[in-house]
Amino acid sequence: MTFKIAVVDDEDVSNLLNNINLCGLSYTHIKPKSFQEDIENITDDYDLVLMDQKLAGNIDKVPYMGTTLIQELRTRMAENKLIPKPVILWSIAGNITSYQNEKSSHNLVDAVWNKEWLHHSNSGGRDECSKKIKTLVSGYKIITSILREYKSGNDMTASQLAAQIFGIKPEMIGGYIPEAVLGHLVNKNHHITHTLSNFLINAVLRFNGFLIDELTLASRLGVDVSCDEWEALKQNYLSDFKYDGVYSDFYSRWWASEFEVWWLDKISSEHPANLEAKDRVELLNQKFNLSLIAAKPANNHIESRFWHCCVIDRVPIDELDSYKVTSSERREWQDHFYASFDAINEKKHKEHGYELTQRDKERFLRTRRERTHG
Repeated sequence: MTFKIAVVDDEDVSNLLNNINLCGLSYTHIKPKSFQEDIENITDDYDLVLMDQKLAGNIDKVPYMGTTLIQELRTRMAENKLIPKPVILWSIAGNITSYQNEKSSHNLVDAVWNKEWLHHSNSGGRDECSKKIKTLVSGYKIITSILREYKSGNDMTASQLAAQIFGIKPEMIGGYIPEAVLGHLVNKNHHITHTLSNFLINAVLRFNGFLIDELTLASRLGVDVSCDEWEALKQNYLSDFKYDGVYSDFYSRWWASEFEVWWLDKISSEHPANLEAKDRVELLNQKFNLSLIAAKPANNHIESRFWHCCVIDRVPIDELDSYKVTSSERREWQDHFYASFDAINEKKHKEHGYELTQRDKERFLRTRRERTHG
């Protein structure tokens, strides 16, 4: 199957699109002419829209932004006048910064891409862009189908709706999905494809909580992900509690609670959080006859009872000698955010929109003084 992309951009995009792996994708370049004509050109024939932020098209010589068109597209999708489809905003860095400051537009798009990055991306980056497009299109189709069935009155319960979204049995909902997440999913005001998709990606899958990403899983296992047998462990022994819901083909996630059940049942009666990384890895190697290597503490860290990863540098860290940071993005079902000493010392947390908690700010300053003065 080939997915069709509508690319709305006033510039020649052929060279830029050549930096995306277009296998299984085709595109039509729509050059802006007028607001009404541009809107009408984006039909049900397209599976995804790739929209430039700052269009040169004019309405009575007044420039309009890509987000203006996107708002109208989303309205038509919500009113069932247009089949729901993902929208990716792409632009130069300056325009992306402008968009990021315009908070009211953030729920309109499914991804924001930097054209300059695409110009210089390697094959891995190009493949990732292609994969992101395909997973968004497939995910939208699944979410739209689930919502259509739920709204049709065919006796689909709220638990069944959530179960289909997360790829689990309805009777497992209570033990797997936090009440606040379930409440969001069953709220009828949120039963619009792009709204539900945005919530799933940006409030659940991008952050660790009841689902955890690969690096956090490795941290809780105490394993260095660069070692040769990490893939063997992951593929052969960790699939039983792997997330299998919408967007799981792009976002590799594992059920956090099921990981703990698996460990206590298969590996040791001692909870992994109580063990140092080397002890966890020794147990895993004995159990599965592997040669896994234990993860090491980050630079300027000592403790190795890893449970999280630095929210900035993504290295495994122990809460005891890491620093809690806050963000306005964090939701109640997500894990707290922790950062390494170096990330804080280099002020990387501020670049990413995080702030040190007051308690850990004082602890960090004290630690830095001690290290500075020997």
